[in-house]
Amino acid sequence: MAILVFSLALATIVLAVVRPASAAVVMANANVTQALEDTSFGKAVIEGLNESELISVDVDANIVNDFLNRENVSDELGKVAEGYAQAFAGGDYDYYLSTGEIAEVIKAIEPDIVEEFGADFSDVDYDVIAENVNEYVDFSGLSIGKAMDATGLDPVLPYVLFSDYPLMVASLLGALSIFDIFLLHRKRIRTAFPAAGVPVALSGVVCCLAGLLLGPYSSVFGGGAVSYVLSLIAGVVNLLMVYGLICIAAGGVSLIVYAIINRSQSQYAQYSSGKLSTAVWRAIGLIVNASILMLCITISSIFYAGMP
Repeated sequence: MAILVFSLALATIVLAVVRPASAAVVMANANVTQALEDTSFGKAVIEGLNESELISVDVDANIVNDFLNRENVSDELGKVAEGYAQAFAGGDYDYYLSTGEIAEVIKAIEPDIVEEFGADFSDVDYDVIAENVNEYVDFSGLSIGKAMDATGLDPVLPYVLFSDYPLMVASLLGALSIFDIFLLHRKRIRTAFPAAGVPVALSGVVCCLAGLLLGPYSSVFGGGAVSYVLSLIAGVVNLLMVYGLICIAAGGVSLIVYAIINRSQSQYAQYSSGKLSTAVWRAIGLIVNASILMLCITISSIFYAGMP
């Protein structure tokens, strides 16, 4: 049971980190400086900004990176990324960012543009910029379906990661496993706390270690394509460590409770469930297990029905 709790806790953390709602956090912590400096597209973006009559400052890769990491900007870009992820999870492979949506994003981040670049837009500028961006970038060519065709990506893996259903199933099964651990140790309830808490804490330790190894400041993967990719997904690494620390804290609390109960010599600590008969506890266990398993089967069926 402890191994099962560990596995499910780890799966829950990973699925929670990569869910579409995390897109804004990923954007806020991404480092695009290297991409802007080393790619022709990035250099074209910087040159275009410097040549624009609306920009009153000398733009470089660091300024653009700081701009993209602003809270308001990252939130708006996160919404765009989340829109793509949710469309993918819903099977809408024809979705792409429209000109109107581009204009709305520009309007939403206007205060940041003014503060960072010294630019000031009129109402006409929004539509002109959106049309120019759409003309040069051609977002219609960046639809989910065309992107998958171009990369040869199997749609099943992203669907599993972006959909909320696997996260719900893993969370429910993890909670059920912890419930069953306490149910099995009901006559000596204190032993249930380390049996459930230790695997949860270990899953957090694994995630924190992975975050330290994959973090943008780690020298383990210094240089090369791996380091370049990790700098872009630094937000994912940060979330991984945050959820890992939460699990470590939860496991630590359970061990503290165990230590407190272990020092107590009361009859309640030793036989806290003695007032209920074995038949009653078995009935409770069967009802809870059957209910959660049926719920998981239902969620899994819905998930499978929408699988590409």
